[in-house]
Amino acid sequence: MEVTMFRKLRLKLTLTYILLILISMLILGIYLFNSIEEYFYTSLKNRLVSQAQLAGRLIEDTPHDWSTESINKLAQTISGEGNVRVTIISKDGRVLGDSDKDFRSMENHLDRPEFTEARKKGIGTSIRHSSTLNTDMMYAAVPIKRDGRTAGYLRLAYPLPEAKHAFLKIWAPLLLAILTVFILSVPISLLLGKKITKPIEKLNEFAKEITKGNYKTRAEVYGSDEIGELANTLNHMAETIKEKINLLSEERSKLKTILANMNSGIIMINKDGRIELTNPASEKLLTHSKNSCTGMHYTSALKSSKIISIISEAFQRNEIIEEKETINNKKIFEITAIPLKNQRKKTAGLIVVLHDITKISKLEKIRRDFVANASHELRTPVTSIKGFAETLLDGAMYDHKACREFIEIINREADRLIRLINELLELSKIEAKEVKLSFKPMDIRMLVSESVKRMEKQFTEAELTVEVKLPKNEVIVNIDKELIEQVLFNLMDNAIKYTPKGGRIEIEAADKEHDVIVWVRDTGIGIPPKDIDRIFERFYRVDKARSRKAGGTGLGLSIVKHIIDVHGGMVGVNSTLGKGSEFFFTLPKDKNTSIL
Repeated sequence: MEVTMFRKLRLKLTLTYILLILISMLILGIYLFNSIEEYFYTSLKNRLVSQAQLAGRLIEDTPHDWSTESINKLAQTISGEGNVRVTIISKDGRVLGDSDKDFRSMENHLDRPEFTEARKKGIGTSIRHSSTLNTDMMYAAVPIKRDGRTAGYLRLAYPLPEAKHAFLKIWAPLLLAILTVFILSVPISLLLGKKITKPIEKLNEFAKEITKGNYKTRAEVYGSDEIGELANTLNHMAETIKEKINLLSEERSKLKTILANMNSGIIMINKDGRIELTNPASEKLLTHSKNSCTGMHYTSALKSSKIISIISEAFQRNEIIEEKETINNKKIFEITAIPLKNQRKKTAGLIVVLHDITKISKLEKIRRDFVANASHELRTPVTSIKGFAETLLDGAMYDHKACREFIEIINREADRLIRLINELLELSKIEAKEVKLSFKPMDIRMLVSESVKRMEKQFTEAELTVEVKLPKNEVIVNIDKELIEQVLFNLMDNAIKYTPKGGRIEIEAADKEHDVIVWVRDTGIGIPPKDIDRIFERFYRVDKARSRKAGGTGLGLSIVKHIIDVHGGMVGVNSTLGKGSEFFFTLPKDKNTSIL
């Protein structure tokens, strides 16, 4: 098949060369034919004019009788034995003599083009059909002078058929030369086609060896032209593929080692729901040994109905599903089903990650309990301190200035501690899913506008410019209004604290296909790259001194994250140090009303 293909290619190249040469020869032939023809007839006309002028001067210099018989003989004498017809007419157009016809029977020639032009310009020429001789002729006419005056006109005429015959005698050798060149071009085209296709045939053989897995083979390099460069490129490609395959082999070996030794269970399922790969950590959740489960459908291979349900949901929704499951009332697993999508965004399989979070869950519960207990223990004395400080502020002191300053500090710190305690309690409730969420349809534009309006005083005091960008049409989303207002408050408050005077804060909402996105942007100090990943952790502060001075507790962004999490959304941040930050969160538009 390949041989036939390259023969066709060679034939195409040969025919292309022949066609190009044929077209070139035709163009050259037409050009030469027209050029030679033009040159031939121009030369013939010039020669005829020269002969007419010479004959005219001869008549002028030779004494003769201007009787019709004398003039007719003169015309025949000038014509001689040649093929040139000679005609002499008077000023009024009467034919006085003609070398080929009886002048007496000839009509008046005053209207002939060549005589008309000769009267005006001194020389007249034309190519036309002669009604007298019934053939095409080339004419040249000149005036005959007598005593400085025009006595008549002399006309020479040459038959065009004879001129064409002479022209063809000149053209025939050139035509033969063109045909000879064309005939010789055929074998040359065949050789050129073979010369081009032979290296391509070799490259095809090289490519077939590569497809067989023979990466040691190399293509022959023919010269330094494009095909030679292609051969070098293919050789480099073969070397690169060889290195990549070796690298992939090493990576595959590493991956097998990692899968065999990692604590998390890994299960790979193809698009038909059959298990293709497992690791030892996942065997405890399977009904059979690792080897026998390969090729089985996941509904038959897995013990846990919850895991089966998660996998089925991931296949159905074609999106990542994450849930927690307690196995045998002992182990708690974080189960993540990750769809593998093809180019058409269809599910091509699943990767199921089974992460044992039993210890983490216990530690998390201990931490939440500690925060809740500590907050409750601290709230009463802090409230007492605040009440005492307020009492002192209302009374008279010996040193009013110092006392008031001290009491204001106590009051400020008490406020900060109360905020800290309240936020700790709120965060703990959200994490423990103890907060009752009331999801109601709400226009996100109205919510953003109201939240910005409540913060107008803070923006003004901070000397900041605020810009709000909202969709033209209403954007309805099911949310807990109070919690999302708190999210907006925390993000805007955070922007105010970290944006210098004269800065700008921008709040924008956008309606996407499946989500609503809200951005809070500022032109503040920004966040270092190393702190971006930890910015939503509890008590994590980028600039601890500035945060405390601004009255921050370090819990605002953590609360934001947990509120958005329970809404099924996502929160994130983009920041450039020294230029500002952009916090954003998403809210799914299909979120159902629920109570946690």
